[in-house]
Amino acid sequence: MLRHWPPGLAHIHKRMLADRRVPTAAEADETVTVTSGVRLLTPAQVGRRLGLSRSTVTRRVAKGEIGATMVGHRHRIPYLEYQRIWRDLARKIASDSVSGVEAELFR
Repeated sequence: MLRHWPPGLAHIHKRMLADRRVPTAAEADETVTVTSGVRLLTPAQVGRRLGLSRSTVTRRVAKGEIGATMVGHRHRIPYLEYQRIWRDLARKIASDSVSGVEAELFR
């Protein structure tokens, strides 16, 4: 059993401990396998999280503004891409807010 978890994997260890089946299996000397994969979101899921319509997200994917992959014939957006878009929107909102406040203060 892995006693010392690398810093980047510590969150996985905490999640495994929260799920009582993992410690129980480890105590019984059973094999525990952890798998990882890229979390993918649909355009509708991204739209709901960002306050956009599904069609707007799909249009931005078609323009190349949002990175997506095809799963079968459907677009899927990696979770990291969603986070990038969210951060960009948050920065833009903060920047626009600062500009608005400065305009109000210094007019």
